Order: sequence, then C-alpha cells, then structure tokens
Amino acid sequence: MKPIMSDDNMYQYFQEEVKYVFRKICSWEQPYFYTRFTVETITDIAKSLSVLYDSNEVKEEICLIDNALEILNEFICIEGMENLLVNNYSAIENAIFLEHSSSGKPRMIREHYKHQFRNVYLGLVLMEQMGLWEDIEECISEEANEYSCYIMDCIRQDIENSYIVEKKEKEALKEIVYKTYFVAALFHDIGHPLSYYFRVSDEIQQFTPFFKIISSGIKTEFSEIKALLNNSLLFRTINTTEIKKKYENNDHGCLSAISFLLNFYFSGSIYSIGQGRKNRCIVEMAAVAIYKHTDKCEDGKGMLFSQDAISYLLRICDDMQE
Repeated sequence: MKPIMSDDNMYQYFQEEVKYVFRKICSWEQPYFYTRFTVETITDIAKSLSVLYDSNEVKEEICLIDNALEILNEFICIEGMENLLVNNYSAIENAIFLEHSSSGKPRMIREHYKHQFRNVYLGLVLMEQMGLWEDIEECISEEANEYSCYIMDCIRQDIENSYIVEKKEKEALKEIVYKTYFVAALFHDIGHPLSYYFRVSDEIQQFTPFFKIISSGIKTEFSEIKALLNNSLLFRTINTTEIKKKYENNDHGCLSAISFLLNFYFSGSIYSIGQGRKNRCIVEMAAVAIYKHTDKCEDGKGMLFSQDAISYLLRICDDMQE
C-alpha cells in the first residue's frame, strides 16, 4: 500500500514512526547536556506561526518542532546540532513570506519553515516505504564517486578502531545515510534569512539619507570563509570558484551550507565531534547536500544519482515540494 503524503500524516509520522525507524538503525551514543526550547522561544515561534496558520495547525507545528528536537538529541547526538533548530528563523519567516520588491511586486517566496520538515518526511518515506534505500545502498557500496568512497572509508576506519561495535558495514551505512538526510533536509534552507537580509540591505543602501550610517561591508569576505572551511568536504570536492560565485550571488543553498558548517568549524567542535569519524561524516555530507540543492541544471546537465545519492535525494524531494 502506497503512503498518502499530507501534513496530517507528517505530524503523525514525526510523533511515532520516525522514532521507531531511527531506533532500529542507530547505535548507542554518549548522551550530553543539550539546549532545550525555553517557554519564551516556543511562545515566539507560536506567535510567528499564527500569522500564517490557524491555532490547531500552530499546535501541530509546535509538536512537530519538539519531536524533531527529540530526534536530534536522542538519535543524531551531535553536540551543537540542536542550536540550529532552537534558533531557527520562524521569527522572521513572515517577513520573508510577505516580502515585496522595491517595485511593489510580491517576491512570491513560499513559507520555508514547515517546508524543511516536509522534506525530511518525504525523503524518509521514499527510503523506508518506497524502496529507495536499497538503490542508495547499492550506489554508495559501489564506491564509484568521491562521496561514496569518503563515506565507506569513514565506516571502515570506525570499524577498525572499534568505534562501531558489532556492526556490519551495511548497517553502519544505513545509519549514516538516514542521519545525514535527516539533518540535511531539516536545515537545507537555514540560509534564507541571510538572502533576505542581503536583499533588504541592498535596497536600503539605495536611499541617500542612510549614507554613511550603515556600512557597505556587512558581508564577510569570501577569502575569510574559505580560510575557515578549507578543510571541509565541501571545499575539498567542489570548485572554489563555483562556491565563490554562489556566495557572492547570495544563493541560499550556499549560504545555508556555509552557515551550517560554521556552526561546527568556527567553534572548532568539528575536530572533536563524538568518537570516530561517523558524526563528522554526517556533518560534512549534509553540508554538501545542502549546498547542492540550489545547483543550476543548465545545457541539459542535471544532478546524477550515481554521483551523489544523498544530495540527489534532497534535491528531488525539494523539487517535488515545488
């Protein structure tokens, strides 16, 4: 029986099914003290969501967010990851959704906060219930591209160093893929507020009364970003010129990936993240998928499943949402 995709089913899935799925595939992780939602944060999110949704829908979304935080804490277990959710951008989502250009035309940017959860839901259902996991497993196991080789190398090193106990390669691979996809889909649009900020800033600076009051140098130079993230998988596998071009054009996929990585690299936590290479692999692969989800498909060239299965899954789920 084919699953019926709907928001109601998504809420139910996050409440029950997704935890069952991760409980089956996840190895035990060392617990840590993590950031929780405060009453003030939840209240602010609820107020923001109430502009676009009725009260029942707001309640469902609050539960959805809380369930996502529980999954991050109980199963993903990468310290600092929850900060990206707790401090997510629902507070300015309305401004982005209702934004108009300086010419007075609406930008027609759809709501992205719930959209991120929808992508998580759709991708997990495709893997778990529609058989796509077997195709991803086969693609990565063949080690026919740099990302597959990277993932399998991380798994083998962890097995060799006993960081993965009593676990076969295929089981470890499934855990990494599911966790990577969950994280990538949940945070693939966190750069949207930056895109919005830069657009608004550019328009404000067109008005002479604000001359010299605000600086034109509000954006970090790309050279500084590159210096911080030079060791990341993203910068090691994608041409720097391409990343720079997307960064300078305020591409939200690029800004999302960089923001995501800086959460770990700028603090230095990437170098001590958990035991073994599994968790770092999840962070690095998620960043690549986040970056690629806005790649332009030109001259008949598109993203290939065989070259990067996880990024392909995120991209196709994102496009299906459109």
